[in-house]
Amino acid sequence: MNKYENFKSSDFINDKSFRDWVLIEKSKPGFFWDDLRRQYPLLEREMRIATDFLNNIAEDAPQVSDEYINHLSERILDKHKKASRSSESRGIQLKSRFFTYSYYLAASVIILLGAGWIYSIVQQNKFSNNIETLLSDSQEGIVKKENHTDKPISFYLSDSSSITLEPNSSVSFPTVFDSKNRIVSLEGEAFFEVTKNPKQPFIVHFNALAVKVLGTSFSIRSFDSEENISVSVKTGKVSVSSKQDLNTEMPQSTLKEVMLTANQKVDYKKGDLQFEKTLTSNPVMIDRSATPRDFEFTDAPLKNIFNRLEKAYGIPIIFDENQVKDCSLTASLGDEPLFQKLDMICKTMKAHYVVVDGRILVTVTNCKN
Repeated sequence: MNKYENFKSSDFINDKSFRDWVLIEKSKPGFFWDDLRRQYPLLEREMRIATDFLNNIAEDAPQVSDEYINHLSERILDKHKKASRSSESRGIQLKSRFFTYSYYLAASVIILLGAGWIYSIVQQNKFSNNIETLLSDSQEGIVKKENHTDKPISFYLSDSSSITLEPNSSVSFPTVFDSKNRIVSLEGEAFFEVTKNPKQPFIVHFNALAVKVLGTSFSIRSFDSEENISVSVKTGKVSVSSKQDLNTEMPQSTLKEVMLTANQKVDYKKGDLQFEKTLTSNPVMIDRSATPRDFEFTDAPLKNIFNRLEKAYGIPIIFDENQVKDCSLTASLGDEPLFQKLDMICKTMKAHYVVVDGRILVTVTNCKN
């Protein structure tokens, strides 16, 4: 087993070869680390957290006294203990001599609090500001994050889920989620990447609606000043329903909910109280194994082409097999977006398609001429 297979962000920070690659060998290709990401996709987030952290502290290490460092460490540890009373206390020590004493404190904080406690590392340039952010947000009760800038800001929750908050938006969440649900409240627009936990659903409340997921990535746009609310799914599966339906004890089959999968979107008009399910404007590939060569076709059966597109984008493509049984196509569709791929196919095959309820319906009239 590769020793990196089960690494967390703190382990990568501790790994000398990883640190050397991030901080010293920036200009050199990272063949090993790129291969590692491809081999173990779940490591990508942990490596990103570690890379952002190392780059951040390398740019501007704090100049503080030993007395201040010791005092700050005690405050962080005390707040962390209060926030994790239900967890067993574990002592974790950084053994590397790579860091100066100030760097040692920074790495200790990330390990003690866990990757999920790092807020705004990517957005903030001052390491000392990151420390103060950790202190202010690692309090018991509800945390409210607001974005008053003109750029998105990203941060992590206690379960390692991440939120990218758009300008003029805010989100509220508990410092530590309870054992039953992970509940977040959103005002405005945000993108969520949720850590999967089947025993602890992740629920986002926004306006009159709620999204419920186990582990996925999706975006929500819900401003009070706008009539339309939208939810778009990048990966995984989400359920969108009214908050009233979410809290009811009625059987699931009677709820007014919409199920969304990758590249699907739902629009909700406040005045009409109706859901409209469609596709995102630019669907992305969810099959990580797919390459441009997979869309180079030579006299390929049209049925096989549709099936390959469905697998690559995770979007159901519905067609009549009798209409396409004698149809074949030679085409290069590697770099085009999905809808351009479909336009090229339909132009060649004398076909057309429509998007209905988050699915693509294709009708082929004559593929012989």
